Amino acid sequence: SVSPVFTEKLSKNIANITKGKYCKLNFSDENGLIVELENGNYIPAERLSIGTIDQLYLSLRLAMLDEVSNEKVPIILDEAFAFFDNERLKNILLYLSEEFKNRQIIILTCTNREKEILNNENINYKVYTTDLNSTEFEILTYPFWLLGVDDLCLLMGVTSREQIPIVEKA
Repeated sequence: SVSPVFTEKLSKNIANITKGKYCKLNFSDENGLIVELENGNYIPAERLSIGTIDQLYLSLRLAMLDEVSNEKVPIILDEAFAFFDNERLKNILLYLSEEFKNRQIIILTCTNREKEILNNENINYKVYTTDLNSTEFEILTYPFWLLGVDDLCLLMGVTSREQIPIVEKA
């Protein structure tokens, strides 16, 4: 069974991502994950758009962070925002930078949307790119393990995991 604290965290996450459009989530044995609509009715999550389902999945992952470990584990998001519209992308980036500022956040992306929003919102971050033609080419000039705990990092231009070099601790 799912604890009320977990359900509250899950609901808080989705409410922040959607700016209150979806505020309450519950688990039902019959329907699985169900979502309360603005009119108070509940529907199964599977009836929502792909983008909203992705947002629910991210909310679920964020709600589980404290459940799986007592340590402040890093948050690694690999193309997690691909189906987010720009407004919800802005909402989640603001939410992550405020609510999870005590964790390292690594965002892997092949678009510039995240970078543009982070710049527009004056959110500090470090960027690394795999674009060899870019003047910003700095991918892992030092290994992940040297990044600060509170760093928000964008790895840009990553189109496959094979492009990310594995750097061993010296």
